[in-house]
Amino acid sequence: MEVWQMLNLQKKPFIGKIGSLILRLWGCDIPKTVQLPQKLYVAHHGNGVCIHPNTIIEKGVRIFQQVTIGRSDVYLPSDQSIYERIIIKEYAILGAGCKILNNKGTLIIGENAIIAANAVVLNDVPANEVWGGIPARKLYTRKEEEIFHGPAM
Repeated sequence: MEVWQMLNLQKKPFIGKIGSLILRLWGCDIPKTVQLPQKLYVAHHGNGVCIHPNTIIEKGVRIFQQVTIGRSDVYLPSDQSIYERIIIKEYAILGAGCKILNNKGTLIIGENAIIAANAVVLNDVPANEVWGGIPARKLYTRKEEEIFHGPAM
């Protein structure tokens, strides 16, 4: 079974606990409150993927292993944080080991953006850009012919 199938199963009463358990066995922490498309490509059974419950992920997004999406102000109690959410727009690619961290308001990863492996994103990423490094910065702007909108699987 794929991760997206477990995520859909997780939202069903009774049997949802089985989906949650399988995800945890795979080392994948994606709460059922995360807004997801019908299908989501998560490589390697979501090994080490951790996503904050307020995250919104749109269609065609590809997530590789060891990705973290969440708050950077974890030293504060959640009721004192001004963190709102992180939005990953359509067809974005989150490379292996990247971290997307936000501590105020809403952080947006634009359409067709690519976050390089092990990058640490602390700011909005505009559409069609490639970001990498620690902290992440713009490396490249993708040309229209480089953008693929086929199936994520």
